[in-house]
Amino acid sequence: MREEDVVRVLATNRLYSIFSLGAMTGWTSFYTLSNGCSLGLDYIAREVRGGGHWGGNGALRKACIQSNCVNIISIALTNAPYAL
Repeated sequence: MREEDVVRVLATNRLYSIFSLGAMTGWTSFYTLSNGCSLGLDYIAREVRGGGHWGGNGALRKACIQSNCVNIISIALTNAPYAL
């Protein structure tokens, strides 16, 4: 799923990224859940940009839920509709 589609779906449920970490080829965006845990969405770049810019053009690769920076559950995505 494209990053812009993921952001749109999460926004309908009032989930907004509080920060992202990464580089030009991949990054993770984190969202705060109602119980204080975090949802981490890992993206891979659909296209590598120049000039050190990253984000906004990713394809969702995997997800996890964290508590106190420890993964509680890892979610492997299968049958992804978007191919790289």
